[in-house]
Amino acid sequence: MVYFSAVAMSVETRTDHPHIVKVPDICGGAATVQGTRVPVWVLVEYTRAGHTPGELQDFYPHLSLAQIYDALSYWQDHPEEIEAEIRQNQGP
Repeated sequence: MVYFSAVAMSVETRTDHPHIVKVPDICGGAATVQGTRVPVWVLVEYTRAGHTPGELQDFYPHLSLAQIYDALSYWQDHPEEIEAEIRQNQGP
């Protein structure tokens, strides 16, 4: 007997930035660097802490500088969205 099971597949939503996507099952649907689980808001927080894009690449060697700069650019174009994600992910 053959059983078939339905597996939920998440479809990534492209954004207006080439390296940034939203996938419902990854990081709660937050904007992330495509092909990773690195949310834009995390890179923004590192930047606010004084880290340069080159240092971010040291922290996340699987990211290219183009991806990092695109994430920071996404933040500049969508500040309300990213600020809301930062607030949502802050500790108590």
